[in-house]
Formats: sequence, C-alpha cells, structure tokens
Amino acid sequence: MAGSITVNNTDGYESACLGGFGLIQALLMGMQAYLQRGERVAVLPHLNAPSMEVSLLYARQRHLPLRVRAFMDWLAQIIQTAQ
Repeated sequence: MAGSITVNNTDGYESACLGGFGLIQALLMGMQAYLQRGERVAVLPHLNAPSMEVSLLYARQRHLPLRVRAFMDWLAQIIQTAQ
C-alpha cells in the first residue's frame, strides 16, 4: 500500500511504527524497552541524528515556584543521562 501517515504527537508516531507501518527515527530512550524485548530492531544504528538543543521557557519571576525548579532539575538530569 503506497502512501504516508501524518501524526502530530510522539504516541501516534511510535504507534504507527509498532503497528508495522514503516520505519521511524525516534529517541532511543523512548524505544529502548521495545528493542530490549526484541519487539523492534534498530535499522542503521551507526547513523545517528545530530543532537538537538532543548530549551525550557518559563515566566521570569522574582521567586521561582519550587515545582518549576524541581521540573527543571528533573529535565536536566534526564538530558544528562541520555547523552
């Protein structure tokens, strides 16, 4: 069947791949469990996409809410672990 699928979120993108609709380029951390279980295989694993910058935008305030600081710290940890 010729054609393409367009999705607007990561879940749809991964679901299309898991449903057998073709290849995707995805973050390893999002697909790691499927690869480990042998449900999917990496194609061309030696060709990695270049890293992309991540920006976190928030309203500048005199006193940053603790939940925002906690999220910023958590995100930084996730990004460092993934590198």
